[in-house]
Formats: sequence, structure tokens, C-alpha cells
Amino acid sequence: MNTVLKASLVLLVAIVVLSLILSSIHLLSFSTPKPRVITDIQSKLWTNTDTLSLKEDEYRRDMKIPLGDCDCNIEGEVEGKRKYDGSHLRRNGERGSLDREEWNKKLKADEEPIVVCPSLSPLEYVGGGLKVEPKKYVKLAGLSVHENFISNPPDSVDKNPDVSITFASLEGFGKIFVEVPDLYREYVTVVNNWKQKTELRVRRDYDLFTLMLKHVQYHSTYYDINHRDVIEVRLLNYVIHIHVHIKRKTPPRLYDPGPDNLLSWRITIVTATQKLASVKRLINSVRTFYPNLTIVVGDYSSDRQMLNATDVKQYFLPAGHNEFSAISLGVSQVRTKFFLLVKDSYVFTERTKLEHFVEKLENVKERLHVVGGFFENERGELVEGDEFYKTFRSTPNEANGDCIVLKYEGYRKLDNYPQCTVVDAVQHFFAGRTLPWWGVGFDPSLQSLGLDAVFIEALGTLRIATCSDVTILDPDNISRDKDKYDPIMQSSAEILMYKSNIQCFNL
Repeated sequence: MNTVLKASLVLLVAIVVLSLILSSIHLLSFSTPKPRVITDIQSKLWTNTDTLSLKEDEYRRDMKIPLGDCDCNIEGEVEGKRKYDGSHLRRNGERGSLDREEWNKKLKADEEPIVVCPSLSPLEYVGGGLKVEPKKYVKLAGLSVHENFISNPPDSVDKNPDVSITFASLEGFGKIFVEVPDLYREYVTVVNNWKQKTELRVRRDYDLFTLMLKHVQYHSTYYDINHRDVIEVRLLNYVIHIHVHIKRKTPPRLYDPGPDNLLSWRITIVTATQKLASVKRLINSVRTFYPNLTIVVGDYSSDRQMLNATDVKQYFLPAGHNEFSAISLGVSQVRTKFFLLVKDSYVFTERTKLEHFVEKLENVKERLHVVGGFFENERGELVEGDEFYKTFRSTPNEANGDCIVLKYEGYRKLDNYPQCTVVDAVQHFFAGRTLPWWGVGFDPSLQSLGLDAVFIEALGTLRIATCSDVTILDPDNISRDKDKYDPIMQSSAEILMYKSNIQCFNL
């Protein structure tokens, strides 16, 4: 009996102690104030951050890792390759400096803005990514404030019954509009609504304040097809900046794949010729495997003989034009999504599978603009060599232009096509997206330097890969790199260096 009594007493004591503990926790949770997200020290730090200035140039300078300007006197030579030094072009003084200055301004305008996120800020916001068309509006999505800042502000914050927040268009390209529902007009005041600077005053209630932030809009008032504005948001002494991209929507450029999605609706063959016999041989080989494909021929010969072949469009150029002029004319006449560039001396074989080119160009993950192929010899064997893997390594020199060095290597294999390697340039047998190439072109003045000069101009514009699973016969073996010197090559090199602000390069 005594044992049972003792056990009961112990259990009772335990229950009482547990009840007291739970009661204390319960009372503590209701009697103590809500925990503050910020301490008074943090609040002082906030207050010291009066204005968050936009120091993009300073930040960009801090980002750069100094690598040293390139020097053409110490850049390594590539064996068997000719090096072009354009430092003597500086004798022309500041010729073209205005053009370079305009180009640099364009690059700066196209840069993504640097969004500086202030530490210890009570505001949550989307610093970038807001996009609106000119003369239209967008909501400031993602803008919110921490609940404790409204419901239980720090000691240093004014306990005014209303909370005030201001919005201002720093560039003056837009106006701020706050839509106030009728139900809340008694508790909300908007000063200078639909102005470049607007103040929103809301009764100190977190739910109401959060709701009103969802009704803040930016209205674009200045028309330009592509520019940016910055919205400054100020809550007491705390300032943030929201970047808005104002851009006119570009209509899509769609290509009709035809009712049956045939290859002839998707790719066009382009070639340039001076020799009627060569281009006829090419056309006959194409017709063996692709009887319905359109072939565009840029003819820069002097005798002007008609081909008179089905699905062949022949365009004659005036005297004095070269192969690049003929290619440019041919590509300008393409009306399909893709085109295939070949020399007139090439011959299609069973391994010239244009479907493989189109498949890779249409792969949404790889997002390629150019896919190059390989060559095969008369015995049907794959011709391999370093010339199929070309990259251009550039070293900057802001004063005199970049130094560009040709390397015979690739960057990486394609994830979905291990037989393909990412490069900067391919041989004169490739498939490309038509629309991007209209922006690149084939400058006739660079003809003597070959396609490598075209791909130098396209650096940073085209995604390029070379693939060994598509080949073509090169019976004359004229596509391989030759160690020949053309007397006008130096002139073409100077044009390239001047146009692309290059100090030196090698090919």
C-alpha cells in the first residue's frame, strides 16, 4: 500500500511540474513582445544607409581580374601560319575613333544592369527582370516588406500610425500609378499619383500594406524600342532600386515547314561558281540523293551561261565580284529556315546526310547556329585533321585592339551528340540558320583570308559545332589549308583589323 501511495505521489508531482512548465511557456508566448527581426544595432546600420547609389562603373571595374594587355611582339606564333600585325594602322591617328566610341556606348547600353541588394533591408523585391513594352504598364511584382517592420518596428523607427513609401522613376521614362480599391480608400492616401514620383501612405497594418504593394504599377511614358529605367523605392531611410527593361516586342520570323514537313521546305543549298562544269557536277550529285531541294547558285563568271536546271536559281553578278559576293547574294535569296553552304567542286555521297545537320540545328538544348561537316576522299574514307577544330583565343587590349590567336582545338563535346565538338570556325561545308547569317554576312573585302575571317567577325554571335557524322567528297582537295600567299591578303587583313578593332591575329 505504501509503495502504491509513493508511486501516486511521485506521478502527481510530475504532472504538477509538467503543468507549470507548459503554463510558463504558454504565458511567455503571449506576454513577451514578438521577436524583432532586427536589433537596435542593425537598425542604426540601416539608418546610416541613407541612399544606395548606382555605382555600376565602379562595380564593373572591381569585377575585372587584371590580365594585362596583349602584346603582339610576345604572342606565340602558330607553326605554318601567317601572322598579321595591325599596329601600323594606328598611324591613321583617331580615324574611326568616333565609330569605336559609338560601338562601346552600344555595348554598355546592352549590358545587364548591376542590381545591388542592400544588406539588412526590410524590403524584399525583384531587382531585375521586370519587362514592359513602351507606353504600357507592368506591376512591381515581388515587392514586399517584412511583417515585423510594420507590426513591431524597431525603436529607431517612427511609430507614426501611417506607413509612408515612395516610388520614383530615376530616368524619367515612366510614371508610378497606385490603384486603390474603393474598400480601402479610408485607410490609404496616394500623393502625386501617376507622376514620376509618387508617395503611398497606408494605415499601419501589415496585411493592408502588403495588399497595396500589389497594386503599384509602372507606366512607360517615353517611347523608345529598347531602353531601361530605374525605380527608386524609399521606405523611411531604406532605399532599393528596381530595374525595368522597356522593350518593343519583336515579331517572330517563322518559316513554314510545309504540309508534310519535307526537307525541301526546311533547307536550301547555296554555292558560288565560276566554272559551269563544276557546278553541274555538284547539282547532279545533289539530285542523286535529294531530287527536290532548291539550289541557289551565285554565278560570278564572265561568260554567263545558263544552267537551265529544275529547282536551281542562278543569279549573275557583275564583273569584278568574287566568291564572297556570290555567297552573300545566294544567302540573301534563301527562303527556308536553314541553308547549306558548299563549294561548287564538292560531290554529295551516301554520307552527306543533310537530315543530321537539320536535326542538330533544331535541337532546342544545343541552340546551334552553325553545324560543320567533314570531308571524305575518293575511297570513301573520312579525312581527319586539326583544321576541323578551330578556336580563336582573344586577349584584350583596350587601347590598341585585341590580339587573336588561332588554336587547333575544340572547346567541348556536345551533350547530345558526342561526335560533335564546339568550335569557333568550320570548313566550307556547313549548315546554318538563315536569319542569324543575314546579320553576319560574307564581306567580299575579306575574300582572300577565307572563311576564318568571317568567323572572326561572328565571334560571340554564332554557336558553332563541327560534326564527323556528315561528310562530303572534296575531289579536288582544295578545301584544306594551303600555305599560299595572296598579294591582297595583307590588304584584307588590314580591313579586318580595322573593322573589328584587332591589333593582331594569325591564320
